[in-house]
Amino acid sequence: MIKSLFTNSWGKLREGEAPSEPLSRVASMHQRIDVKSPAGTSRPSEFDSQLEFRNAKKRLTRRFALPITQPTIRGYRTIFFQAVSRSFVIAGLAMTSLISNAGYAQSVKPQPEPAVIVISDCGVHLIDHVVLASDRLAILGKIDVKEGDLVEVGQLVAQLRNEEQLAEERRAFVDSKNDIIVRMAVKNKDVAKTELDLAHRANKNTNVLTEQEMLRVKLALDKATLEEEQSIHEQDLKVLEHAVALAKLKAHDFCSPIKGVVVKKFKSVGEALQQGDPVMEIVNVDRLKIEAFVPMAVAQKIRVGAPVEVSAMTTASVKNKDAPILKGTIQFIDVVAQPVTEEVRIWAEVDNEHRVLYPGLRAQMRIMLKEAEETPVAAVGKN
Repeated sequence: MIKSLFTNSWGKLREGEAPSEPLSRVASMHQRIDVKSPAGTSRPSEFDSQLEFRNAKKRLTRRFALPITQPTIRGYRTIFFQAVSRSFVIAGLAMTSLISNAGYAQSVKPQPEPAVIVISDCGVHLIDHVVLASDRLAILGKIDVKEGDLVEVGQLVAQLRNEEQLAEERRAFVDSKNDIIVRMAVKNKDVAKTELDLAHRANKNTNVLTEQEMLRVKLALDKATLEEEQSIHEQDLKVLEHAVALAKLKAHDFCSPIKGVVVKKFKSVGEALQQGDPVMEIVNVDRLKIEAFVPMAVAQKIRVGAPVEVSAMTTASVKNKDAPILKGTIQFIDVVAQPVTEEVRIWAEVDNEHRVLYPGLRAQMRIMLKEAEETPVAAVGKN
């Protein structure tokens, strides 16, 4: 600051201009000021001393090669002391500001961690949603439900034409129940065993049968035993063939894998189906997924299993303060952040048995991080 004042004024002097108005005014004022002596008597200013003035004039003339007058020297001296005074004032103000800021920092108390996080504009999506489709070239034989019907898990809702598969299943079923070969093999084994016992009795007292004949009787029993095992194995294969035929028959059936409502039918009875053609759509709105995107710092505070409260954000629900609230828990926290927004996807599952929410609407979700008497709330904007 002092350097700028000197540079500005001295530059004008070197160019032959008069000092600025503040400098001239300060110099003229300085001429009228009398400095009091310690004894209380007035004496001239120190610049009135001709000897000191001549010395200062010589020094400034040798340095700047310009004619120096007494008002000029007085002006520069006044500017110097004004700059020093301003520097002390600025330093005092800065010190006062630092002291006041330190006192304010000590008076501010740390804010408690939020116990509830409020996320607005969350998405409402289905969890149980299936579209039944054909896995082969076939013709749709029948449909047992209509749009709006409630179906249970495993209920038959539609069926392809399956006359050929039904006949194969019946034939395999009859074969699986035919155990005549097994019973015949058991009887042959019993006969061979009886013959061996009689041979042992006959040779007990007298050797009626030769050793060769006894060996033949034993081999006959071993053969009957193997035939019995073979017949049992063949019977098991027939049972498995019936299971395969039954599976092929059931592959023509469309059974609901979930409990829900039929919302759409894509085909009618008698229509031809290609592989992958949809037949009907079934949804379950008894439980819903509430999806949101939150900043990474917020996601780090949330844990799987945290309780949530969800309410609809429709126009009617906003006006109605007593709108129903659904309860659920956090089920998923993504481990990958969005590259652009740097947000993390989370979703909670809520019970919607009374069908308060509908998929496709927007909702507000409150995540309970901990229990507290005075619950601070942290709000998060749109996802």
